[in-house]
Amino acid sequence: MRASSVVRLMLVLLVLLGGALWLHQQALPALVENPPVLALSSLETALATFCGANPRCSADLAQHVAHLPDFAAEQDDDDYLSLRWATPTAVSTGQLTLCTQSSLDQVPHLLDTLSAFDGPVTIAIFSAAPVAKEALAVVWAKLASCHPDIGTRVAARYTMHRDTHQQLLDLSPDQAEVSAMDLARQLALLPCTVDSLVSSLRMWTQAGANYELTLQTTQVPYPNNLLRNLARDQATTLFTMVLDVDIVPSHNIAKAVEQAVAAHHGSYTRLAFVVPAFELDTSTATTMPAHRDELLQMLEAGTARPFYQEVCWKCQRHTNYEKWQQGPMQITELEYEVSWHDPWEPFYIARERSCPRYDVRFRQYGFNRISQVCHMHMLNYRFVVLYQAFVVHAGWKRPGAFHASKQADLDRNRDLFRQMKRELRAHIPQGPSC
Repeated sequence: MRASSVVRLMLVLLVLLGGALWLHQQALPALVENPPVLALSSLETALATFCGANPRCSADLAQHVAHLPDFAAEQDDDDYLSLRWATPTAVSTGQLTLCTQSSLDQVPHLLDTLSAFDGPVTIAIFSAAPVAKEALAVVWAKLASCHPDIGTRVAARYTMHRDTHQQLLDLSPDQAEVSAMDLARQLALLPCTVDSLVSSLRMWTQAGANYELTLQTTQVPYPNNLLRNLARDQATTLFTMVLDVDIVPSHNIAKAVEQAVAAHHGSYTRLAFVVPAFELDTSTATTMPAHRDELLQMLEAGTARPFYQEVCWKCQRHTNYEKWQQGPMQITELEYEVSWHDPWEPFYIARERSCPRYDVRFRQYGFNRISQVCHMHMLNYRFVVLYQAFVVHAGWKRPGAFHASKQADLDRNRDLFRQMKRELRAHIPQGPSC
């Protein structure tokens, strides 16, 4: 082992040890009644500890570690490699799959999605740091101990940059297991709350907020549109909805989709069911609204508001939130139609096969979702807003809360967006303009 690798590993272990001690001190009062099991002598015992009485959980995870192919076996574009991480054991039911993407430290938000939605979920996970499969198995086992449906309803892919993969190849098997065991001991101290797990993983991966890590620390751009495509590729249902991992659907979203689909009698090839998005003031709102009535009460109280109201209102206002809040004129009215206007970027549900792909050239912040909706508009998609469904982000979105290079991201992607529109016009000469 090279001396530089030994020094680097020792520094990482010291940081992790200090973080684990701090977390232990913070968590100690809550753990007195239920002390954690920390006799983790190997990766296998760590997985078994998290999986508890679910033997298939630990067996499946051990299988992942032992037999998954190397990243180089599956190449998604010139810069990023991925592998199929998890395949759900249950057959997909219903018409809708929620497709999401996330950096590794934000994956625990998946627990909120699984609690709100009982259908199939797919996720594409990105790591800017060289995190081995053994450590990912620990994260997956911890989540499985928190929510039993991780193994039955979630399909996952794991993605990293080619340069990060090369760093991973420099790790010996012993280094990978030591790192995974450190993470296992750290996560074993924590309750199954999203905030505590995200904080722990952020410290362990040295991740910053938003896109800060990928640009400022490793110079690896966050490939959000590539990840969205990877998540969609894993869906097997007729309809998909693409969400960021920290955006949670209303509990009745599957039923709302079924009713809307039935009302259109099969005419939904170029139809998008728009789902209004909101954000919560987490300093006063302690729970996520499950249904429309609860959300309306929060809007009235000022603890909820339309998504991106401060950051980019023009990107969301064409949903016509006033009409949505007023509600349908008749009980049988399920939706209302709106026209697309630049730069509207709604969250929506659409037929998977006919919906255009996300342009993977868009990375980091800005224009990554609107570029895809622009493509839909040029293909003459119609947009109808569902009255009985919504999605929610926990926390206000503030203009000053973004990473330092946000404006550079916007400038770069704005130029790319203009180029993309010229390319689309050449291929779709008769469609409307964006």
